[in-house]
Amino acid sequence: MNKQRAGVWVLMVGSLLMGGCAAELSSWHEPVNEYKKIDYQTASFSDYISQMRAMIQQHNPRADVQTGAGLSVLDAVSPFDWEPDADCTGEGTKKGVLLIHGLSDSPFLMRDVGKFLLEHCYWVRSLLLPGHGTVPGDLLEVHVDEWVEATAFGIRRFAQDVDQLTVAGFSTGGALALNYVLSRPEEAPEVDALVLFSPAIRINPRFAFMSPRLNQLGTLIPRLQWVQVLNDDDLVKYESLTMNAGAQIYTLTQRLGALQEDTLVPVPVYMAAAVEDTTIDAHATETFFKYRTNGQSILRLYQGHAEPQLMASSSEVAPVSVLSQSHVSIPVHPQNGHYGEKGQYINCLHYFSGEPDQYATCLEQGKVPYFYGENTKDNQRRGVLRRLTWNPEFDSMMEEVVLFLSAHTE
Repeated sequence: MNKQRAGVWVLMVGSLLMGGCAAELSSWHEPVNEYKKIDYQTASFSDYISQMRAMIQQHNPRADVQTGAGLSVLDAVSPFDWEPDADCTGEGTKKGVLLIHGLSDSPFLMRDVGKFLLEHCYWVRSLLLPGHGTVPGDLLEVHVDEWVEATAFGIRRFAQDVDQLTVAGFSTGGALALNYVLSRPEEAPEVDALVLFSPAIRINPRFAFMSPRLNQLGTLIPRLQWVQVLNDDDLVKYESLTMNAGAQIYTLTQRLGALQEDTLVPVPVYMAAAVEDTTIDAHATETFFKYRTNGQSILRLYQGHAEPQLMASSSEVAPVSVLSQSHVSIPVHPQNGHYGEKGQYINCLHYFSGEPDQYATCLEQGKVPYFYGENTKDNQRRGVLRRLTWNPEFDSMMEEVVLFLSAHTE
């Protein structure tokens, strides 16, 4: 380890010890590990959904709480199986899309994508990745191979019911989709296309290489088991994040890098990503698209605005000032009851640990003019910043996705 990297290492450890755990640890941060009981070799998809719902009901203390989306937490974070009406497809081709969410998320994040596709006669299913949907402590012992196994299960079961299958993944879900098509055994089902939102092809360089090493230190210093411990106010996603979870996604991206080194993705790929993304390396996404996808693929790359874009608002206050897309905004409709423009949840976590006054101001409705965008330093200099959690261009993006799928899965 060179001196510069060693210095960064010391600063990172010190930062985690002093501020990484801004909230107190509790039973919420202990593993349940019920997800390890699922038998992916024998379970049907309906069995899987039933077992996941039972697990969430038993082990998520907020399972019966209502979200702003008009769903209980149980219904919001559970995997689902939405089959189109019989008259939608008639005797024609059955087309399916499997949705895979990201790290610390739940199937809720992809519901708007699923609804749009269902309205266009696609059969839509979603997975709940191991370690998710219950308590943040369930990410303390999860392993990337369990995510890989769940992905293979979802594809294998869905391929039995449809003629053509697309996998749509957000962030970690996108990396898992790519991992599947690049490492698929000959006997495993093929997929026909990929749709990737903010795919985790490479993690943002500011913290990527640290996680595996710090994860090992967690056995000696319990606080180092956590990247951050927050209030977990988001009902459908973990805000607290374990170091192990970071280590597992790091391992997945390393595998992906080795797989893609000399290999083109064998199916058409639709990708949407934001240049300002602070979670993944957007440059790596752009490079991957340029050199590793075929000529049938599409990249929608969102670029931030030099001046705030005033988006038409349904509220009585001034139009919303949007500076850029964010990592989490792309697959979410503006009218989403939880994450949308007037949704229940407001993301101000970038202020939580070090700027309590700004955090409080950010959460208050209508106190000051707010900006929306990725939580970059440049965006924060504009004024009070809320991390954008919905996509102002969702409908046009999804229309593009449907056209892409129509062209490549007929």
